[in-house]
This record gives sequence, structure tokens and C-alpha cells, in this order.
Amino acid sequence: MLSVVNHIGLNITKSKLQLVEVVRESSKFCLENVDEHIFDKEMDFSNQSEIISILQTTLNSITNITTLKSSNISVSLPIQEFLLFQIPFEPSLSSKALDEHLAWEFSIIFPELNVDDFVIRKLELKNHENKRELIVVALRKELIETIDEFCKINNFTLKFIDNSHFSSDLTLILNENKTTLSK
Repeated sequence: MLSVVNHIGLNITKSKLQLVEVVRESSKFCLENVDEHIFDKEMDFSNQSEIISILQTTLNSITNITTLKSSNISVSLPIQEFLLFQIPFEPSLSSKALDEHLAWEFSIIFPELNVDDFVIRKLELKNHENKRELIVVALRKELIETIDEFCKINNFTLKFIDNSHFSSDLTLILNENKTTLSK
């Protein structure tokens, strides 16, 4: 989440929105805003207009109290919004062949869904038995587009959409034992 510019992090669950804003002041990063807003009703992540409405109402409530200084934003979503599966893979496959294999595996595991409706991320697992495996993470394109639309309405530059667990793991890996501030 940290970069050389100011940044807002949103953690969105069915029941609440958590906001953290990190601002660069001189040579230091400062935690500028921390807020949490409980929704009046649970968010239905399949209802795109409801998502934007709830997020906008919540953001308005927060910005009525405090001014946000950042335009860069990253969003984490509940793990339930992601499809996850683990598969072995042949490292000699080309990138295109691996993508085709993942699409086939997806169609077997989720026959009622269309792989083209999802953004797919692959994470290679390292193990001690020299087996090559991937964790495959998929998120609906429609949900990504909805979050992006909300950001554009509010003049935010969307940097990342992730799950809080994955993003915190990546922050720890990328910073290799440096002190970090993450949502």
C-alpha cells in the first residue's frame, strides 16, 4: 500500500467499510485518517448499483467529518468474492498454454460460470517436494468495473483491488523485513 505518494486504503466487507489514509509529509509517511463505517444493511456484492450507492453514502459520511488528501486508492474485498483453487502445472508450458489450461480447469471446477467473466491471477506455490502448483484466484470483472466506476465518480485513481490477506502477504514479501504500514 505504501508508495511515494499519498494513498487511501479501503477494506470493504458485507457489513462495513474501513478506511486508512497514508500521507507523505517531508520524508515521513503519516497515518492521516483512520475510519470505520458500519452499513445500515449488508451489502450485496452482486448488485452493482447497490454497491456504488452504499459506498458513496459511506464516503460522503466520512468526508463530511474529515477531508481526504489522497487521490490514489486501493481496495480490498472479502475473500468470499473470490474464487480460489489449487492445481498442479507443468513448468514447460508457455504462458499462452498455461492460460488455456487454467481456462479449461476453471470450466471443469465451475461449469456454471464463464471464465471470460473473471480476472484471473496465478500464484506459484513453492514446496519441498519439487511439485509445481498454482493457486488460482478469480474475481468477477463486473465487480472490478463497479469499484472502478465508484473511484472515477470520486476522482480517485484506482491502484489495486485485492483481498486483505493477499495484499498484506505481498506487502510483507515486497518489503523484506522493513517496517511497513499496511491495512
